[in-house]
Amino acid sequence: MNKEHNLNYLKVADWAVDKAIEDLGGLDMYDEIINDFYSENLERVKKIIEFQKTGDLKNYTIEVHAMKSECMYLGINHLADMCLEHQLKGEANDIEYINSHFDELMTEVAKALTVIKGYLGK
Repeated sequence: MNKEHNLNYLKVADWAVDKAIEDLGGLDMYDEIINDFYSENLERVKKIIEFQKTGDLKNYTIEVHAMKSECMYLGINHLADMCLEHQLKGEANDIEYINSHFDELMTEVAKALTVIKGYLGK
């Protein structure tokens, strides 16, 4: 599978891939970062779920902030926006918002990880 075909896979998901590649200095750097993002977020999601379940908003906020920043680098803007909202609500101790919108966030995370898995051929 060629690189252009792979990029189309990300573009179909409505990610701002071209800008992200330009901002990161090229496709090789993008690929390195998206691979790291995939591996790290498989673990990060477990932490986010645990922190949400236990009401640990401090650590929850730290983890969604980190995910948001990485999504922004990779052009995953919709998920970045959702993470930002959860970060802000965590900083405001708004556990009701987090709990009522948590499944929506996890659905978007799962979609992103599925897209990345396909892109990386894992």
